[in-house]
Amino acid sequence: MSEENENIQFELTDELIKQVEDLIAIQDDKELQRLLNEFHYADIAEILDEVNLE
Repeated sequence: MSEENENIQFELTDELIKQVEDLIAIQDDKELQRLLNEFHYADIAEILDEVNLE
């Protein structure tokens, strides 16, 4: 991984949260995994903390 990629700042947006919620709702595990693979595990935890899982 290049140093440039390591310094990209994570930004939690309403659009990202909605996208994750939509993928969970339609049970598209492969697309959800592909999306979350782009993030650091701490960022994924932050995303899941904001997602409405009910």
